[in-house]
Amino acid sequence: MWEYLSKFAVSIVADWLGQFYIRKAIVQKVLLDNQNVPEFVMAFLPIMGPLYVSLNARQLVFLKNSFLFHDLYKSIFGSRRNLGQKPRPWQIDLILYIIHLAWFEIVDFIYLKFGYTCKNIEFLYLTNLFNNLIPLVLDVYAIHYREGNWLAYEDACMRCWSDLFLQFDRKNYKRAPIMFFSDIFYWMETGHPIINMIIDHLASLSDCPVELFHSIVRRHTTNSSTAQQLRSTAHLIYQQRHNNDFQQHFVHSVKYPYSPKQLWALSQKCAIEILEMFAKIYRAPNQNYFVIDSSNNINTYKLLSLGYEITDCHLLRGFVTLKKPDLNILCDSTYCNYSNDLSNESILAWGMVTIVIAYRINNLNVLFI
Repeated sequence: MWEYLSKFAVSIVADWLGQFYIRKAIVQKVLLDNQNVPEFVMAFLPIMGPLYVSLNARQLVFLKNSFLFHDLYKSIFGSRRNLGQKPRPWQIDLILYIIHLAWFEIVDFIYLKFGYTCKNIEFLYLTNLFNNLIPLVLDVYAIHYREGNWLAYEDACMRCWSDLFLQFDRKNYKRAPIMFFSDIFYWMETGHPIINMIIDHLASLSDCPVELFHSIVRRHTTNSSTAQQLRSTAHLIYQQRHNNDFQQHFVHSVKYPYSPKQLWALSQKCAIEILEMFAKIYRAPNQNYFVIDSSNNINTYKLLSLGYEITDCHLLRGFVTLKKPDLNILCDSTYCNYSNDLSNESILAWGMVTIVIAYRINNLNVLFI
């Protein structure tokens, strides 16, 4: 092993803690020349685990919008059914997937009614959640990563960081993507061959097998197990890896509780409830919110039609900047003199509306989303 590590690099795909202590040891060796840190530590390349990016993103979306998800869950499964304060990951996936199916069915009707430049706070909150965040957290691992699409995965990770982890001040994971992209950009700039390996073999760099093994160990141990007991159990399970019982943990299939037809039926019930929410917003366009608190440039809003309390962090990126979108005018461009011209309008990903003609006149370029 020592000889191998002296010649080759080893990628360590791990969660925050799995990366943190390895990076700390590398810093101690490189910057402080700590002789207690062995040389082989320099062969390790810690990489942000995609599975934990997805899990943290989904959990964060649920926790920060739990009031909405609880209402939708009751409307879908019945008023007596409770989702719980800490639902299991498969329950979070289920409600997110049902909402995603429902939104896909009605999104065109919603924008046909409200238009693409509606700056109603309640409308922006719901559309940002349904149109941006939920598809993002569902696709970052299951689609972009597993199909090995580096460009899509890179973009999704960046959006998870900017729209979720950083915006909601997620512990640890507001920093993990920064370290990941710092390494990636450095390898790109220096032309390091590791970047080609990551791009070409993205799907093979997974922390899923390790997490599955950890799950098996947890099933055979208790919370009071000592470190030695955990180590012994892990060795025993690994030695039995060729036994049929061990393999069943990986190949045994569990029947999903809902068929595609049932999921479609549930999504239709969800779509009806979402349409009711937008109908409430449409009936009271001028009395939809008021600010109940403001601190550190972050406002807390009371949504009158929906009955929820949200902050600027629940909205598009523009609301967490020093210059927030102006809800009383159409165009947020400083140079625009055509605020009443509705013929060439478009809305940016960060929530600010601009008019194409304003940018043509001032010779400015902008990427429209």
